[in-house]
Amino acid sequence: MILLDNSSASINGDYYPTRWEAQKDFCQLMSTLKYNGNPESLVGVALQTGSQLILSAPTGEQTKIMAALHHVRLQGAANIGTSLSICQLALKHRLNKA
Repeated sequence: MILLDNSSASINGDYYPTRWEAQKDFCQLMSTLKYNGNPESLVGVALQTGSQLILSAPTGEQTKIMAALHHVRLQGAANIGTSLSICQLALKHRLNKA
């Protein structure tokens, strides 16, 4: 699972590109490396700010992950504790447990 910060702090342009764009690039790079390293790998993404939750369950399709990131709104404050709990549940209930 990859946990990303889509809080309003991600809008800051102190890094080039913005913090959010850097996180999306990292997510794409890491998922590509995992899929190329082992075709049976699954990658999931979770984001939560306020009441908004976007979760791409662990999947073998990189397009699903990037599609989930495409619809993200940057707003609110990060809620790390809840987000980690949700990631833990997603991993617990994933398909193809090894």
